[in-house]
Amino acid sequence: MNTTEPAAKPSKFKRVRSGLATAFFALVLLFVAFVLVIGNLPSFASTTATSDGAGDGTIAFDPETDLVLEEARCVSNDFINSSVQSVKTGDVEYRQFATAVSIPFKGATDAEVTKEILAEICGNPTFLKMVADDMMLWTGFPGADDNKAWLEALVSDLNTKGLDSFVVKKTEDGGLVVNEQFQKYAGWINTVLLHFNEEGKQSLTSERNWELPATVDPTTLPIAVQASTVDTKPAWVRTLKDKNGTCLYRIGFNAADKRIEMFPCVTPGTPGTPDTPDTPDNPGCTEPNGCKPPVVKCPPGQVGTPPNCLVPKSSDPKDYEYPTDKPKVTVDGPADTKKPEVKTEQNGGGGVVDTPTNNSGSETGVQAPNTTPAPTTPTNPSTNLGGDNGAGDPDKF
Repeated sequence: MNTTEPAAKPSKFKRVRSGLATAFFALVLLFVAFVLVIGNLPSFASTTATSDGAGDGTIAFDPETDLVLEEARCVSNDFINSSVQSVKTGDVEYRQFATAVSIPFKGATDAEVTKEILAEICGNPTFLKMVADDMMLWTGFPGADDNKAWLEALVSDLNTKGLDSFVVKKTEDGGLVVNEQFQKYAGWINTVLLHFNEEGKQSLTSERNWELPATVDPTTLPIAVQASTVDTKPAWVRTLKDKNGTCLYRIGFNAADKRIEMFPCVTPGTPGTPDTPDTPDNPGCTEPNGCKPPVVKCPPGQVGTPPNCLVPKSSDPKDYEYPTDKPKVTVDGPADTKKPEVKTEQNGGGGVVDTPTNNSGSETGVQAPNTTPAPTTPTNPSTNLGGDNGAGDPDKF
């Protein structure tokens, strides 16, 4: 009778080894999958911002370690030429005035306007540099100084290479696009801006704002400069707040030309706000470090401290030069207040005896031209011999 030996069971050691191999293979697959996923993520490892405003009271951002937010990334590399558009008032496709930084916003909501801001930073070197230059002036709140190192390097790169060097031509159709380095800079700045909370369109008085020079070189991209006057026109306001909702810093973008502006956290003099004293008459101030005294300013365009507000004298000497195309102005001297002398006496006159001074022919001693001198009376007249009185008496009586 044939008998079959039962198959030998694998040893416990072999079963364990097989299980370990399976587990190892599974781990390898997981690792490969993890690498593939990570390979599709940005090269930054973490983030300190959220898309709806951080609410953490800081704008600190480190390009070496912090994640560029998805919303902050540039979705297009098309060059945006809004800052070099002509001036056509009333046409939103063009700038509205000579010093306008860009064209007006087209959006009517905070969300729409935010997308326009981020897109303009991604494609307009003039606009990006303006925002970067303003960020260099941010101070006094968490994160402002932490960003200065990479901001200084960014601005230096823009200044050294020139804005035009970041704009190149497409090979296929000749259109203009911005390069990858510029888009990287745009992502960093956009991520910082997304720390701010949207606060709608408001008409506030700026403490700083930017503009283009009225005259720019048409052969190169223009660079915005700080305006010498305040701005009170409507702007889309953005505020950085701490976890308690207290304003730490407030900026905005002008609705008509997108210029960046800086506003005080509160309206000066508003009762119950951190900008007014904490007194029994004003119990609303709750700032932990005390409240600032009210800020009173002169009207826009004037300098000094109320009530001594004056219109500043122009610093341009050309404002005091007489136009060359205008006729010269002749200024008469002061009127002569001395009355003319009136001569009430003179030599001669009726019945005046002719003298060496008063010669014959005129009472004044001056003979009129083409006249016969007046007869003179002899000093010793001749004896009267009589006459016939015109009767023709030959014997003369």
